[in-house]
Parts: sequence; C-alpha cells; structure tokens
Amino acid sequence: MAASVRLLETRVFPADAVQDPSEVGDFGASKELDIIIRVLKAGTAGTIELQHAVVNETSGFLQLATTVVNLNAAGSTFVQVTAFTRYVRWLVQGVAGSPVVRIDLVAKN
Repeated sequence: MAASVRLLETRVFPADAVQDPSEVGDFGASKELDIIIRVLKAGTAGTIELQHAVVNETSGFLQLATTVVNLNAAGSTFVQVTAFTRYVRWLVQGVAGSPVVRIDLVAKN
C-alpha cells in the first residue's frame, strides 16, 4: 500500500526556516519514500534538505542522505529513500532571493 503526501505546500522562502514540529511527517510504518522536491522559482542562494529522527524533537533530527537540493536553480529532484527512521521534516538554510519550493512524496509500506 502507498500514500501520497504533500510534505511542503508551495511556499516562498524569504529567510531560513524549518518545518513546524506539529507538521512533521510520521513515516514509521513505511519502508520506502519516493520524494520529489520542486524548486518552482529559483532564489540566488540556499539549500533545502530533508531530515529524519526517531523522536519528533528539534534537536533529534539528522540529514537524510541525498536529499539536499540547491535553491539557486528551478527544477525537480527525485530521491528514493529506504534508510530512514520515523519522522521526516524539511529545513531551508542560507536562503536568498525568495525561492519557491514544494515537496511531494509517496510513502510505501
């Protein structure tokens, strides 16, 4: 079984940001995540990355391998992840130029 999830609604990033803990995705029952990170409008600097954690605590998140995307070019990036813990969130750092981003994924059991 699979479930489609919009982890990040289309959003403009005028500054660095991290996903609110109440909106973090819980994918503990999933074995695979097929992720599409879309930079709809490029900024001039910055990255967006996905992080994962065993518990939904701000200090408990680590970078999810191969999910760092530069925000200075528009386009879509597909990543398939099978090595993750339970919670998944996004983090935007070093941003400039107000990029626009959306993240969709399919969680497969």
